[in-house]
Amino acid sequence: MTHDDRQGGFTLLELIVVLTIISVMLAVIAPRLAGRGQAARLRSAGFEVQTLATAARARAVLTGQVVGLMLSGNGRELRLIRQGELGADEKEISLVDLLPRRRLPAKTRASFHHEDADEGEPDLIRFRPDGSAEGGELRVVDEQGEELFLRLLEPLGRLQLAEAKSS
Repeated sequence: MTHDDRQGGFTLLELIVVLTIISVMLAVIAPRLAGRGQAARLRSAGFEVQTLATAARARAVLTGQVVGLMLSGNGRELRLIRQGELGADEKEISLVDLLPRRRLPAKTRASFHHEDADEGEPDLIRFRPDGSAEGGELRVVDEQGEELFLRLLEPLGRLQLAEAKSS
């Protein structure tokens, strides 16, 4: 067999070396990529909350009625609801869904905190017909403990990104 009769190709040793290099590169890069996915999921959840808050505020201004952005008990679902006939304490809620329920991205949840909240009251942001809302802070957290805070500016009724924290 002469030198010209050999078929082209790679030796087994060359293939093993290339596969080893690829494996090492993936072992180094994969954890970094996973962290980006978690951060993107957290930002997506924050954006979803901001979008629904904007829709609730706009609906309140356009209809002249109080509209609420309500979080489910587990903090995974958001509902846009219309306020029913208000009692003297403005705590009665009519659960009339204005839009389909929206789920936050997987492995994220939200909670809303404000000074005037009563114990056991649902996480609810009320947007008034003048566009304002009670102030407070909305916290979005993922399963790794990464947090994103959105501050509700009371006179404007707008959510603003306050800060992101790592645990």
